[in-house]
Amino acid sequence: MSYAKAESNSVLAAEAPVSGEKIVSIFNEILGGFNDFNQWLDGKIGFNIYKAVELVGQWLTWSLTSLIKLVKLGLSYL
Repeated sequence: MSYAKAESNSVLAAEAPVSGEKIVSIFNEILGGFNDFNQWLDGKIGFNIYKAVELVGQWLTWSLTSLIKLVKLGLSYL
């Protein structure tokens, strides 16, 4: 084993495992970047990702409710 390889292994072994706080900070950084992107997109073209997701959710809820009503109506005629 070369000296460089042995040194790199010892460095890896000496590193502490990633803490939960570090993971949370990375997640918050990503989420903050996404929020900044969403605000930028909303300002540029008036498209808000959160609003779009909310509208799709409302449409799906309405569609499923309507489908259930139609199925119940169809079953009542059988």
